[in-house]
Amino acid sequence: MATVDFSRTHDTSFTHRELLTSAQAAKYLGVNYQWLAQARMRGESPTFIKYGNAQNAPVRYDISDLHTWLDHRRFGSTAEAAESHFLARRNK
Repeated sequence: MATVDFSRTHDTSFTHRELLTSAQAAKYLGVNYQWLAQARMRGESPTFIKYGNAQNAPVRYDISDLHTWLDHRRFGSTAEAAESHFLARRNK
């Protein structure tokens, strides 16, 4: 069997992306794993990566996408949050 030479994997042309499992992403966000899975089905979760088309295909979250998702959920008041929620539902 042929072997693969990984000695060049530390090449600077590769960019390291920190990918988290669903459980890790939920913990990072401070939410329940089930909530994150349901939000993903509703289209309300952070952007995710899915390996394959099968229902049980692995899902990963890029930590930079988690940061972006959180940043878009910063509000100065509950009224501001409610307005954002209303506009998001209206635009669907």
